[in-house]
Amino acid sequence: MGLSNNKHMVESLTKKVPKIGKGTKIFENVSISHLSEVGQNCKISSNVKIGSWVVIGNNVMIGQGVEIKHGAFINSGTVVEKNVVVGSFARIGTLCLIESDSVIMPGIEIDDQVKVGANSRIQYNVRI
Repeated sequence: MGLSNNKHMVESLTKKVPKIGKGTKIFENVSISHLSEVGQNCKISSNVKIGSWVVIGNNVMIGQGVEIKHGAFINSGTVVEKNVVVGSFARIGTLCLIESDSVIMPGIEIDDQVKVGANSRIQYNVRI
């Protein structure tokens, strides 16, 4: 972690407000930890919970009722449909589709442009 990142974290801790990118739309009843970041032009639907140290890239769509646990990373252009659980420290690549009611277990890494079918439970890294 470089010096500029440390400065950002200190600012984030003192402001107690999550970093939200320009053009991002957040609907009702959404909880985002003040230690998390959401990129530009994202859509976060209602009843979403985003834990601490989560990073969400640009142009990401998060469906209703999604829970993203602490330390998770969702890369740009990804769509996470409704009622998905993304485990702690999971990493989801660019331009992925995670369909409804799926569970991504903690620490899992999913490569770019991967589609996870509805009602899936991902327990192993997905590489293409």
